[in-house]
Amino acid sequence: MGHNPWEDLHKNMERVFQQQVAGGAGSQALVPRPMQMQMQLGGLLDMFGDHHAGHVGLAQGSFQVHDDHETQIVISAVLPGYEFGAASASSEKPLSVRAIRGRSLVISGRHRQGPLISSWQRVFSLPKGADVNHVSVTYSSGTGNLTVTVPRTNETVAEEPEGSDTGGMDMLPPALQALRTGVPLLVGNMGALQGGPQGFLRARRPVGIEDVLNQVFGQLDQMHPRNQLPVARQVPEDAVVNLVGCFAESQLEQVKLKYYGDENAANFAAMYWHAENDHVPYFAMARHGVPLGHAFTAAGFLHEKEVPQWGVYDGCGSPCQDDDERWCGCANEASRGFANPSCVDGEKRFAVYKIGAASTTEAPAANATAAEPANGEEVTTSVPSASAAPAAPGPYWKLTGEAEGDPSIEVVVPKGTVASASGSEVLLFNATATEGASSLSEQPPGTDVQEKTPIGKVKLPVDVSKESCKLGETAKDGGQVLKCKLEQEDVREVPIKVIDEL
Repeated sequence: MGHNPWEDLHKNMERVFQQQVAGGAGSQALVPRPMQMQMQLGGLLDMFGDHHAGHVGLAQGSFQVHDDHETQIVISAVLPGYEFGAASASSEKPLSVRAIRGRSLVISGRHRQGPLISSWQRVFSLPKGADVNHVSVTYSSGTGNLTVTVPRTNETVAEEPEGSDTGGMDMLPPALQALRTGVPLLVGNMGALQGGPQGFLRARRPVGIEDVLNQVFGQLDQMHPRNQLPVARQVPEDAVVNLVGCFAESQLEQVKLKYYGDENAANFAAMYWHAENDHVPYFAMARHGVPLGHAFTAAGFLHEKEVPQWGVYDGCGSPCQDDDERWCGCANEASRGFANPSCVDGEKRFAVYKIGAASTTEAPAANATAAEPANGEEVTTSVPSASAAPAAPGPYWKLTGEAEGDPSIEVVVPKGTVASASGSEVLLFNATATEGASSLSEQPPGTDVQEKTPIGKVKLPVDVSKESCKLGETAKDGGQVLKCKLEQEDVREVPIKVIDEL
């Protein structure tokens, strides 16, 4: 399934909290830790989130950022299996690190595993004081350790911290929005719980330290990306999703699952997009009476012909919050205050769905009443191969032109919108509101649509001109790709020193 950038960001933030607690537990004269923590967390949010539209695909390893705010920033990840020796036969490098004019680093990878080729990109917006001209990169072919070291320059460190332009909270991915909104509240609560200006973990405490930590880490857990809804909220009209059956929790115990909580479990479209973004065909849902519960994405069952305990055609639990024609299972946890009368107390029934195109035998609709297949004939579906591009139809950009030495940025524009380049932003407008255009092909990028109200935008790490942007190929969701050429001096390839380790 891989790692997505918002889970990486949350993991980095959790590490900052744990380090602060471990470093201050035995100290009697502490610096104002909430203020220090605010600076560290704000730096992480800016580095991961300032160019949030530049994160593409799932990486094999999780990225960690260590910033000492004095001498250097270290970005690292464990990315095994990238063979630089074979790169000469290919026009694209397996791993690349490129510095973009200003303070941005783009790390991208292209990985082959059998017949499947996957690609991903991560972009980090560096703070003032980062010396982007002297970045060093090492990669261990033995362990897969990628280490990017960015030195800091003393003369500009004093200018930090610098706030970033988020482009409006309503335009951020929900997972990033939850983290940005929650951090000030977390830090503020810590100061308040410790008696205001006395400082975090001081000897004189109006509240016990265990109570403080339980509340802080509980709030942090609620901010986890897996508890947030995805960007897209509707299932595509041409999507084929079949109810596999109503399964007991025990039938999923040995399956490789990825958990999603809260509202995801009651929203069919949310779990469809989570499964698409995880590049897996299955998802399972068990909701409470209120629109909360437990949900998973999965690559498949331990036994492919697992028979659902409660069948297929008699429904499964309660209807979904966003689609009352779909079943969302049931989870009755009355002892926790989350009852659902569709299940007996203490029981969970998971509605399991499979994404794919129907094969020779057409599967019945999810909640349609249908007879059992004759003679035990099985209803099957074929599973599409994993895609390297994001499944959700939100806009994103990729840095391209590495092999040709002709750098450019490709902005993938969703279907139904038109784009207009404006400096370091690409503004998105509703196609039906821009002089009757219904697609990008009818609305050239140079057309003046600035007087219209944008419905979204993509922030770029470098300025582009309207003249340098032209429409390219059609995107997978029916939208199109806006390709903007960059100047040679805008992008610099950072050499990767390969270390052979066993």
